[in-house]
Amino acid sequence: MTTRLLLFSAILFLHLQIWGQTSSARDAVSFKHVWVDHYSPKNNWLNGDFADYDLLTTGAEIGYTRWLSESWNLHLPLRLATADLSNSIPPGESGTTWMNLDGVLQWKLLDNTHRINPYLTAGIGAVYTDWKDLEAQIPFGAGVHVRLVPGIFLTSQVEYRYALGDRKSDNMQFLAGLMFPIGAQPQAPTDTDGDGIPDTLDECPLQAGSESMNGCPDGDGDGLADMDDECPGEAGPKELKGCPDKDGDGIVDGKDACPDQHGPFHHQGCPDSDGDDIPDKEDKCPDQAGSAVTDGCPDSDGDGIVDAEDRCPDQRGPAHLSGCPDKDNDGIPDKEDKCPDQAGIKANMGCPELKEEEKAIVATAIRDVQFVSGSAELTQTSHAILDQLVEVLRNNPVYHCDIHGHTDATGDSASNLDLSNRRAKACLDEIVSKSIAANRLSAAGFGDTRPVGDNKTIEGRKANRRVEFLLIVR
Repeated sequence: MTTRLLLFSAILFLHLQIWGQTSSARDAVSFKHVWVDHYSPKNNWLNGDFADYDLLTTGAEIGYTRWLSESWNLHLPLRLATADLSNSIPPGESGTTWMNLDGVLQWKLLDNTHRINPYLTAGIGAVYTDWKDLEAQIPFGAGVHVRLVPGIFLTSQVEYRYALGDRKSDNMQFLAGLMFPIGAQPQAPTDTDGDGIPDTLDECPLQAGSESMNGCPDGDGDGLADMDDECPGEAGPKELKGCPDKDGDGIVDGKDACPDQHGPFHHQGCPDSDGDDIPDKEDKCPDQAGSAVTDGCPDSDGDGIVDAEDRCPDQRGPAHLSGCPDKDNDGIPDKEDKCPDQAGIKANMGCPELKEEEKAIVATAIRDVQFVSGSAELTQTSHAILDQLVEVLRNNPVYHCDIHGHTDATGDSASNLDLSNRRAKACLDEIVSKSIAANRLSAAGFGDTRPVGDNKTIEGRKANRRVEFLLIVR
C-alpha cells in the first residue's frame, strides 16, 4: 500500500517543471526503495554474522531536499516499512509496522558540476512503531547522486540508525531511487568558460576548450587535453602522453640524450652504430666495435692498446713498445730484434755482444794474421788464428764479418790497393773453406789509404800492414 502511494506521488511530481538542483533550483524531491536489516546490528559483525537476504524487509521513502550551498544539502526523508523477522530479536518484533521521519545534512564531496557526486550524511530522526511507540534515532551513512540527464538523478544510500530509546532497535537501511530538482524556470545552461559547452557537459568548466576535447583545452593541438598532456606546449603522440619524440625512438625529447638521433632506451636514446654497447657520442671509434677500456675502439690482441696505435695489433705487447711483444725482455721489440730469444743490445739489433774472449780472438786476428812478403799467401801461423775466428763466427750465427785489407805506403799505390784486395779475399776464402756461409762475409781492400801508424817508421809501417775483421749484426 505504501509503495503504491509513493509511486503515485512520484508521477504527480513528474508533471512539474524539473531542472538541475543548483542555486537557481534549490528544492528537490526523491523517491526511493528501502531495504531494512534489523538483524545484523544484534549480532557479532567481527565474526561475519550478517543478516541473510531472506531476513531483509522492504519499504519506501519520499524525501525533500533543500540546496544550501555548493557543499551542503538539507534532506528530510519520510519512510514507511514493515519488519517481519522469522527469528525476531528481541521477541515480539515480527510483523512490526514502523515509520520514521528524519532531518539530516548531506555533505557533498564534489561540487554540482560533476556528474557523480558522493556525500556523507548524519542527523536526528524519530521512529513510530506499530502506531504507538515513539523512539529517537541517530542516522548516519554515505550515498551518491548520479546525474542521468539534466533534471534527473539516480541516488543511493546506506545508513546505520542508532536507537536512543530502551528498545535499542538499531538497524541498517539500504536505499536506491530517483531525485528530481524542482521549482526553477528554464534557463540557458551555465557556460563559465564561454567555450559553448555547458558546464554540466564540460570536463574543464573553468578553461575554454573544444567539443572534441569535451570542453578541455589542447594548447599544442596533438589531440590530448592539456590536463592529460605531460608536455602541453609541445605536440606529441598519445602513447608518449603528448610529449614530442623527434627521432621516433620511443623516448621523449626531454629525456632523450640524443633527441635528433634514433637510439635504444638503455643508451638514453643515443645510437650505437657498431653495436659495442658504447653510445656513438662516447665512442672514439663509432664504426668499429671495441670495449669501454679502449673508449670503444678495437684492440684485436687485447693488450689495452687500440689497433690504430698498436704497431703489432695481432700480438700482445707492452705500451712502452707500442703494443709489440719482446720475448727476451731486452727492450727491443721482437719485430726489430735479430735475436728475439736472447737478450741483447740495441747496437746489435737486439743480439747479445761478443764475449770478452771472443773479442780478444778478433783483436788477435787483426794484429797477427800475416802474409808472405809482397803476396796474398797466408803464413802458417795465420791459418791457426783464422781457425779461432771461424769458431767465433760459428758460435754467433747472427754475426756477419766484413774483411778489410790494408797496406803500408811502400811502393806504388795502385799495386798496394790490388794487394790489399787479394789479401782480404784470401782471408774470406780461408774462412768459407771452414764451412762458414759466404753470404755472411764480405772482403774489400783499401791499399795505403787508411793508415793507423806512421809510414816513416818500421813500427808504423808494420801496423799499417793489416787485415781488419769487423763482426757486426746485419
